[in-house]
Amino acid sequence: MNREGIQVSKTKSPAAPRRGMNRLALTFALLTALYPSTRGFSDSAHPPSPTNRRPAGSFQTPRPCRLDSNSVILVIGQSNGANFAYSYSKAQDPDAAAFYNGRCYALSDPLPGGDGGRGSQWPAFADLFRAKFGRSVTLISAGWGGTSVRDWSENGFDAYALSQAKLVLDAKGKIDAIFWQQGESDPNTDAETYAARLQVVLDRFHALAPNAPIFIAQATLQNGRTHEAVREVQRRFAAKPGMAPGPDADKITDRYDGLHFGAQGTRELTQAWFDAVVACTCLKAKGLQ
Repeated sequence: MNREGIQVSKTKSPAAPRRGMNRLALTFALLTALYPSTRGFSDSAHPPSPTNRRPAGSFQTPRPCRLDSNSVILVIGQSNGANFAYSYSKAQDPDAAAFYNGRCYALSDPLPGGDGGRGSQWPAFADLFRAKFGRSVTLISAGWGGTSVRDWSENGFDAYALSQAKLVLDAKGKIDAIFWQQGESDPNTDAETYAARLQVVLDRFHALAPNAPIFIAQATLQNGRTHEAVREVQRRFAAKPGMAPGPDADKITDRYDGLHFGAQGTRELTQAWFDAVVACTCLKAKGLQ
């Protein structure tokens, strides 16, 4: 009798290989359910709704919010805009912060509010920003691993991010910029569909923060392949009024699992996001150029 209480013959059963395959399939299904970052590689796979989220990790320290003096940036999209980078970091700027559910925390990986439990490009980005512009960053991390553009237009992920941004506005803060980094989960989405869904998402955020430029990254690379139709849409949207080009993340090939950035890749992505912000004339209105 085995540990499940099932009588097992000592002779080799012809059904054993099938049982092994079934167990392997069950294990894969359980892993897929537990780790949404392994899903979402087609337009038909959608992670669960982002409810009951809590600050990630144990490295964050609550601190007073400085929403009036800091530059507030909202980051939305999927895992490469959230906490899935290989290496952890912490902002050296003591006034840099992460905003989540009405409170501010030290800007230290993994960032409160964002999905995932690893690192990100944002603490180092905040230090570059402070060195260049003399202003600290408050970052709202609201990305979720494995999400497609459909998740953001139809399945409520935009509602979560919008709710966090509204809390900032309710506290008499403002949103200075919005970063969109998403696309790897849409390899089977055609350009017309991606554009229509992205327009819905961006319209909602623009209505909430009409003076905040929305930076659109080019992000489609997974397992060595890019999706040119989606990249073309991202380029086209970045040229629209109120939008701005983000980095071309697909040029960065240091990925520890074929999708998420390794230590060197994270450094390159940090610099690429910073360069995109510096290059944007839209920041003149913010008094930063």
